[in-house]
Amino acid sequence: MKKKIGVVVDGNNGEMVNAITTRDFGNDRWVAASQRRFNGLGETEGESVWRGSFFFAQLADTQFGAIEQNLTDAPEIELATKAIETLNKLQPKYAIICGDLVNHVPEMYPKEDPNIRNLQVANFKKVMEKLDCKIPLVCVCGNHDVDNSPTSHTISRYVSEFGDDYFTFWTGGVCNIVLNSNTYYDPANCQDYHNAQHLWLEEELKSARAANAQHIMVFCHHPLWLVHPNETEDPEEIGFLEFTVKSGAVIKIPNTYFHIEKERRLQILSLMKKYNAKYVFSGHWHKNLIVKSEEHDVTNYVTSAVGLQLGGDKPGYRLVKVFDDDIEQEYFSFEEMPTSVDLTKRNSKTLNNSDSCCSSNSTCSRKQSNEIIF
Repeated sequence: MKKKIGVVVDGNNGEMVNAITTRDFGNDRWVAASQRRFNGLGETEGESVWRGSFFFAQLADTQFGAIEQNLTDAPEIELATKAIETLNKLQPKYAIICGDLVNHVPEMYPKEDPNIRNLQVANFKKVMEKLDCKIPLVCVCGNHDVDNSPTSHTISRYVSEFGDDYFTFWTGGVCNIVLNSNTYYDPANCQDYHNAQHLWLEEELKSARAANAQHIMVFCHHPLWLVHPNETEDPEEIGFLEFTVKSGAVIKIPNTYFHIEKERRLQILSLMKKYNAKYVFSGHWHKNLIVKSEEHDVTNYVTSAVGLQLGGDKPGYRLVKVFDDDIEQEYFSFEEMPTSVDLTKRNSKTLNNSDSCCSSNSTCSRKQSNEIIF
């Protein structure tokens, strides 16, 4: 079978696969997520039908302004620009940023000029608008986008800046559900809104399963869990995240700050198990982690930051290959980012035993080559 321009061959079944869509997503990036859907990536655009293997890029915590504590977002502009440059070369089916698009949220920094956020948002959009117009950019809201305890005001502000905070989109037969995990983290100031989102989640999962989705994936900002799915709010149970800031001070944060409380976590996991949704992708921890709940048959991919690092990883993002029966993924730093993705090959590392290619606990075996193929 001859290859065509923009098409690769799936090594498993010989299907022809469009690497990316031919639609133009550049003109309406910040209103694409609307009415709980994503314009251009839906059932009506033919995306609910499996068309063969593809890959996407999962980013997290661009967080413009975090490294210099809102004094400047110059470091994040540089790092995000690297992300865009590599994405334009790789041409994924889509790119998704799992929250904390910028750092400044006025409710967290009441003594600072609220216009700092406006500048960070403007700079974020300026960089992201350099993404190839054929690549959809999906944004997920994080706690630095709507606050740790979101309200109708903070959510409305985010929606006016970036579009819906929770919605569904389809890509080549795969149903992708984006959650506002901040209401799961703390629904105290938005309980009715949170309840509505959770009811919506079950309806979307039910609908996706009825539509025979090839896979169902969930994307959010907060990791559902970090050690085991039944972990509690006791900091001694799952430990602390320690890191050193520029002043030399050591900061120690309970890991319970990063996960979803057990009761609401298990509500999500129970629904995912019921409707056979096996993958959840998140950020927020600023470190890489992959953990699986055997009880729920759900694998939790926590991806480190494009920007500020709080562990031993380097700035980068995760590439995910989607096959008819499984997915394969790796996290790459910008220095070790592949030059191409080969969908005709399956890696020996799979979703159950793989870890970050470039994490502090592993060494990328391909870093000595000028050409890196994932």
